[in-house]
Amino acid sequence: MTLGALAVGVISLSAFLAWEARATDPMLPLRLFRSRPFLGANATGFLMIGTLSASAFLVAQYFQLGLGYSPMQTGLRLLPWTATPLVIAPLAGKLSDRIGRRPILSLGTLLQGVGIEWLAILASDHVNYSALVPPLILSGVGIFMAMPVAATAALSAVPPADIGKASGVNSTLQRFGSVFAVAVASAVFGAFGKLGAADTFLSGFRPALGVVGALALLGSVTALAVTSGPSLRSGRGRRAQEEIGADTPVEGRIFSTKRSISSGTLRPAPPADSPSPSPNQPSAGNDGGPKTRSCNHYVAGEGIR
Repeated sequence: MTLGALAVGVISLSAFLAWEARATDPMLPLRLFRSRPFLGANATGFLMIGTLSASAFLVAQYFQLGLGYSPMQTGLRLLPWTATPLVIAPLAGKLSDRIGRRPILSLGTLLQGVGIEWLAILASDHVNYSALVPPLILSGVGIFMAMPVAATAALSAVPPADIGKASGVNSTLQRFGSVFAVAVASAVFGAFGKLGAADTFLSGFRPALGVVGALALLGSVTALAVTSGPSLRSGRGRRAQEEIGADTPVEGRIFSTKRSISSGTLRPAPPADSPSPSPNQPSAGNDGGPKTRSCNHYVAGEGIR
């Protein structure tokens, strides 16, 4: 049954990709995946969220079946792991603005994987809870360093017109990552252990959690493909623009379009040979409507500057 379901899934996915490749207005533009930063950011999100879901699935059962805690006691003891976003996520976002997304994303998934592997090594039916706190904190710090940066890296790798579709791809692949990682963890657990006594549970828990931690470590490698965006004035930047299908004039360090703003909408800018109004000087619209002003840089993921 498992192989049959897998075969149906592969066939369905192949048919979907074939349809999208031939569609004139595809829901999923496959050209987006020619961008290495976009592909790297989505692969990292897939592995990162998969690791989070599968490790939470396993560790919650370990605390109850392996260590004998109640559901309430388990939830309280997992707070060092799950409460870290209150502090870490805002700091990670600010730090990524200073040093770039790639180091934050790669380091975050690395810490996540190291924390999970550390927990798998310590796991036993007699370990003291205090010994589990450091790996829980380390893993929590790592995942919530990477989580807010992954989506930003994916959306910043596409032109403004494709941001909506790119967001859908990013969100869907993260959900697929959760399903994939939980399925892999369950398969490994079933191969080495079973539910029941603490010792048989631990026989399956350790290798399953070890495999899950390896997914996060792999995510730290895929994160190296993420960049802050090549300068589009360079030959490399122009090639990147062509690869993902940006069809508007671009300049600057990320994708920028020369547009005008009127009532919250984008309008084509005047021809290059016509005089351009000052950014702070209003001008009347052609139809006598609301006044507009020139906006020379509209950057994906950063708004108007």
